[in-house]
Amino acid sequence: MVKLGDRIAALAPAKLELLTRRLGERASAGTSNQKIVPRDSEMQSRAPVSFAQERLWFLSQLEPESSAYNIFLAVRMTSALDVAAFSRSLNEIVRRHEILRTTFAEVGGRPVQVIAPAGKLRLPLIDFSNLPIDEGDDAFIDLALAEAQRPFDIARGPLFRVVLLRFNNEHHVVFFTMHHIISDAWSMELLVREVATLYVSFTTGRAVSLPDLPIQYADFANWQRESFQGEVREKQLEYWKRQLHGRLPLLHLPFDRSKTSTPSEQGAREVRVLDQDLTAALKGLCQKEGVTLFMLMVGAFKTLIYWYSGQEDVIVGTPIANRNCVEIEPLIGLFINTLVLRTSFSGNPTFREMLARVRDVTLGAYAHCDLPFERLVQTLEPERTLSRTLLFQVAFNFRSMPKQSLELPNLALSYLPIYNGKSQFEMNMIVIEDGATLKTSVEYKTDLFTGRAIRRMLERFEELLRAAVENHERSLDELKHRLDAWEQINKEKELSEVRAAKFKHARRKAFVRA
Repeated sequence: MVKLGDRIAALAPAKLELLTRRLGERASAGTSNQKIVPRDSEMQSRAPVSFAQERLWFLSQLEPESSAYNIFLAVRMTSALDVAAFSRSLNEIVRRHEILRTTFAEVGGRPVQVIAPAGKLRLPLIDFSNLPIDEGDDAFIDLALAEAQRPFDIARGPLFRVVLLRFNNEHHVVFFTMHHIISDAWSMELLVREVATLYVSFTTGRAVSLPDLPIQYADFANWQRESFQGEVREKQLEYWKRQLHGRLPLLHLPFDRSKTSTPSEQGAREVRVLDQDLTAALKGLCQKEGVTLFMLMVGAFKTLIYWYSGQEDVIVGTPIANRNCVEIEPLIGLFINTLVLRTSFSGNPTFREMLARVRDVTLGAYAHCDLPFERLVQTLEPERTLSRTLLFQVAFNFRSMPKQSLELPNLALSYLPIYNGKSQFEMNMIVIEDGATLKTSVEYKTDLFTGRAIRRMLERFEELLRAAVENHERSLDELKHRLDAWEQINKEKELSEVRAAKFKHARRKAFVRA
């Protein structure tokens, strides 16, 4: 069991998805064992939407000017850039992936995918080479935020935008922006890799090395509609009905600002990095308890939510890649699914007992992850309100840091971290495993929370992890008392520093008068 625990604890999130689908009792053989085939010829220009696309389409009808579902990526390119070859690479990607030339029409009150023939992609080129470097940087940030927040018209399109910025002959930045209805995080990384591969091929004269795509996203959407029904759907639903039975709790966090009936999508982000020693200690605790780093971190986050809200029934949503078929791994498109993780904190469990509960819930959820979140919502029929997201109000996301640079012949790429200033949830904690450290960040609605409150939460989260490493056999109430004492000491220290600063300022003023 120790060896098994070590192996589970070392798994990355993607491997966890694969393992947990094979652990426990599967709801059925699963749709992932069925081969996806190209759709009929009469569906080449129009096709049904996937379940996830349907939900985003309805959201876009409610808020057509919203940019909350824009996915934005900025990439720096160093070395002399052949703009013509770069443009050719982009156009080949658009030809290769139908979803990049897809829009959405309404037929009989329902959305359908409308797939246009491959055409010429427009590539705006903005020249910053005449600006001083500091002024250029300011203009770059302003332009990046404007581009990230510029809404799409999903009926007219295009839903894929590219902007190229030139700083000098060997320094360019490219903005990729897509609407979430045609993309996800996996897709954005795939896009960059394919563009880079094609660019090198076109500039060196080597043959294009990208294999033909066996299917397109519309084929997946059609297959999903046809396959996920009957016994397969009912067995998946049976698990989730048991897991989410009864009246689901609405989370009540102590907001810093009065909550309006319709909070805006405006958000901000606070970041805190956990050092190497703490990260190593957390991984050691995972191995000892037979949990993954994901399970430990989401469990700690849920503990924090339990303390802040005073509610024992805690629900958190978490995204999964949901690419369980070989055919869809190389596709750009919206495949991500959302799992609803519900954990009971009743009985004042120890941190160790809490981890065991989170592990059981996580394994069960991943083993029944075929059910689209949209179908779960339709089945449970939760009370709908514009002020709350459905089923859960806070989210948790764990991922490993993607390779930050890509060195290729004639081209060097690196990602630029730019936040688009939007928040879909009241609060979304993101934990990124970056080598020997962990980066924790919280995206939050600025209508509800202040940056100061979120920074304190991240500090408290780190202190909880440190306490858990040392005392994971202690009850959560005992750990909370320790953190309360720690926070009180910090407040008194801050107050003393403020008083000292005021006294120093007063002495200086008195000295000047004298």
